[in-house]
Amino acid sequence: MQAEAYADLRSLMRRVASTVAVITARGEDGDAGITATSVASVSLDPPSILVCVNKATRLHAAVLHSRRFRVNYLSQSQEIVAHAFGGPHDGDRFECGEWERNLPFGPKLFSALGDVPCTLSQATECGTHTVFIGTVQTAAMQAGAPLLYCNGEYASLTGRAPRA
Repeated sequence: MQAEAYADLRSLMRRVASTVAVITARGEDGDAGITATSVASVSLDPPSILVCVNKATRLHAAVLHSRRFRVNYLSQSQEIVAHAFGGPHDGDRFECGEWERNLPFGPKLFSALGDVPCTLSQATECGTHTVFIGTVQTAAMQAGAPLLYCNGEYASLTGRAPRA
């Protein structure tokens, strides 16, 4: 039953459209980052968001070390940045895009749709991942449309959904 539930959940979650972000942090080994769709608002008081990070990544160690992370929400024109941080990559991932490096909360993508530096407030292990909850320090945004991920492909908004 466990294998069936895994396959069913994976199939379902592939069809749920999500915004794409690059999560970054500054660790003992330098800057680290991953592409993520598992980012969500938790609370407005205190302002908090969560990110889910695989324990096997350099980012995981960096967040635990620094107790900070940054969420860089990508715009629809930044698919190449999502690819650079989304899997195995030779070289420096941060060569893709224009980044401000060596920041306490992690690298900041200059042209990101949104920038959310956070201080780690909670870490909860769940299977292969850790859910990091961060207290938002600031939230800045630029004009543009978000990059989305759905059914194994990057996408963008094509229009507004009708109001009920």
